[in-house]
Amino acid sequence: MNYPKLDTLTQEMHHIISLLNPFDYLIRPATTTQIFKDSLTKYKPNIVLWSGHNLNIGLAVENDKGRLDIYEKKEFIDNLNTLEGVKLVILLSCYSHDIIPNRKHPIHNKCSFISVPTLTEDSAVCAFLSGVIIQLSNQLKHTNSNIDIRQIFEGGCTSFKANGYKFGTPEDYLHTDNTTAHPGGLMFKGCPGCIPPVQGDVCLTLSKDLNDGDDYEIRGSSNTYTKVEISTAKELVDFSSRYKYDAEAIALGLQKTQAEKSALEAEQAEIENAAQILTTLTKPKM
Repeated sequence: MNYPKLDTLTQEMHHIISLLNPFDYLIRPATTTQIFKDSLTKYKPNIVLWSGHNLNIGLAVENDKGRLDIYEKKEFIDNLNTLEGVKLVILLSCYSHDIIPNRKHPIHNKCSFISVPTLTEDSAVCAFLSGVIIQLSNQLKHTNSNIDIRQIFEGGCTSFKANGYKFGTPEDYLHTDNTTAHPGGLMFKGCPGCIPPVQGDVCLTLSKDLNDGDDYEIRGSSNTYTKVEISTAKELVDFSSRYKYDAEAIALGLQKTQAEKSALEAEQAEIENAAQILTTLTKPKM
């Protein structure tokens, strides 16, 4: 079976990071296992961010022909453990929490993880990541080494909720079989079994040097984190213009995105209205 390339969400993350990024980074879109391992060995990163798909046994990457390959999770964690300076690994995919080894693994002595323990929605993950990157960039403007991992996680959680998303477990709402729930197909409005009211959860797993107790994990849904200030859209545009993007062009892009969203909502409303009319016309007369 041929699989589509897995770089769409990665490209979105690249765009977000490039807008808000005053620190050195390396992007490897549509990566292979070998490129991933070589990058870890060559650049010895302090922070590793992976975004894509998780297939239970490991990370879904590509082979040299652009088809699905697996970077097995044991090998991935062992490769991370060889990095002396790694402090934070961010794994953004559905059920990426399963990749993290048990607490006895030596990786926990030096490295914290941010992961997703549930199903999640791409746009919600992007909102979370934007908050993470903002906090990270703000911290690294003042220092090149010390980072507050809790605050980075809190920034992501704040951004997630500020963009209208809700923490929770979508699987608690989803139909087990959509064909029997709605013979006509998915309902994109009004059915939590088709479109859950929550968009996933995130989890911070602290390294032992930060927390060696039993409460070393924090969930976004727990609401035990501290809300942090996040920048407004205009502030983000102004900030990004200091680097490689033009503020006016970005502002126009934001306006275009909003216009496209409004047009899509209007089209959806017309479809729903037409469906209601059709239902009324086809009702059997008593």
